[in-house]
Amino acid sequence: MALTATEIAKVTGELAPALAGGWIQKIYQPMDRTLVLEIRAPGRTHRLLISCYREAARLHFTTEAFQNPPTPPPFCQFLRAHLQGARIDQIEQIQGDRIVQLALTAKEGPCRLIAELTGKTSNLLVLDEAGQIRRDLNGVKGLVGQLYVPPTHQQRERGATDHARFSQDIPESPFPLSAAIEAHYHKAAAASIVERARTAKAGKLRKSIKK
Repeated sequence: MALTATEIAKVTGELAPALAGGWIQKIYQPMDRTLVLEIRAPGRTHRLLISCYREAARLHFTTEAFQNPPTPPPFCQFLRAHLQGARIDQIEQIQGDRIVQLALTAKEGPCRLIAELTGKTSNLLVLDEAGQIRRDLNGVKGLVGQLYVPPTHQQRERGATDHARFSQDIPESPFPLSAAIEAHYHKAAAASIVERARTAKAGKLRKSIKK
């Protein structure tokens, strides 16, 4: 399950002080819907992961070493051209929803990176100083050039809860909630791989029995 609005508020509150004033040194897009920003802050380098996958929409610091594609995807190339080297002025949640805004000062001037972590409609958008959309991850037709308006506050999906599901997993870390979120989704991804392998093996066995 993707992060809830309450969880996003908590992890954003944990990350914001560490990121404010930092510089985006490098930008990677290791997977179709996952972005990693390498950010240099005073005395430390952080790697911020933003995922827009439906069941795993989230953001947190990451320690994982991702395999990046030989050629960056077009969206990543755009971000590198316009946001690499930008200073992070502020990171905040918008309207208490599952939306996070990074206010930046880039070489072309003030701009914003918006992470809509809204499950199946998740998206990443780059806005100019006036709030007009310059590019989005999903490539929605007719969106570029439009004034950005945050989606209306969405009703919580059935079954979603705001209980502290990460509280029991928080390890010793300068950013314990972020570390717990990363561990949670890493475990879920590993379990998914095992389940897919088990399903594939069972399918092959059924076919061999029929023969």
